[in-house]
Amino acid sequence: MATTRFTVTAVHTVKPGKEIDFWKQLTSLAILARRSQGCLVSDVYVPHIEIRTKPLKFLLFQRWTRKEDYDRHTQDPKLRDFDVAPFCEVGSLERIFWNTVTRPSSNNDKEVDETSSYTVFIINQAKPGLTEKLQKNLVELAHLTSTEPTCICAEIHIPLDPVRIQDRQIMTFMTFQDKFAFERHMFEPHSNELGAAVFQMQERIPELTYWSKCPGEKIESSDELNEQGLKRRIEEITSEKSAEEFYAILECSNKKLKN
Repeated sequence: MATTRFTVTAVHTVKPGKEIDFWKQLTSLAILARRSQGCLVSDVYVPHIEIRTKPLKFLLFQRWTRKEDYDRHTQDPKLRDFDVAPFCEVGSLERIFWNTVTRPSSNNDKEVDETSSYTVFIINQAKPGLTEKLQKNLVELAHLTSTEPTCICAEIHIPLDPVRIQDRQIMTFMTFQDKFAFERHMFEPHSNELGAAVFQMQERIPELTYWSKCPGEKIESSDELNEQGLKRRIEEITSEKSAEEFYAILECSNKKLKN
């Protein structure tokens, strides 16, 4: 089994009208985490354009070398300058701690186009007595998925929370170059063969959510935040405009960030 790493997922439900202020705070927190010892990943996501969500949700995904590194980061005095609570619905934060049990994909260093990357977040629940078998099959499926040229990463995580352990939960986190790459993945031989076996081990239908990285989430300074880019993104996600219009707007926004 690969070396275990510590992962944090935090889903925030934001009050209508507070999205821009919240995004600034959350992105600043993500940047601060990236500068901390032991932080491997700290990314901000919003639901994919085809997933209409009101109120809007944000996902903060962080991976650390060790839990001790994360604990040290949470004691950083600079964190006192950021407070996201006033922008969120009361009691809406869902923070989960995980152990990552798969090795990083060889594609992790591949440049990702933020205008089209497609991330799939899956909560699996094993049938009683099948947790270890399900985990083993999911790890194998993640490994084969990570060999696909259009897969950026495919990871398996097990929870640290006793309630979720008792509930036999396992999390799959995958990112593809675009939605069409994910759809092609679903027709790969390993997806059909192992996917069918995995489905038979599930207590219920897996819970899937689909995400895209926020515009300019790779930037290194909170002063560089493209407020107009996110404002357009929010309008697109919560409106009935087409995905084609959204991609055109977001692509223009990201080109400006790169220049």
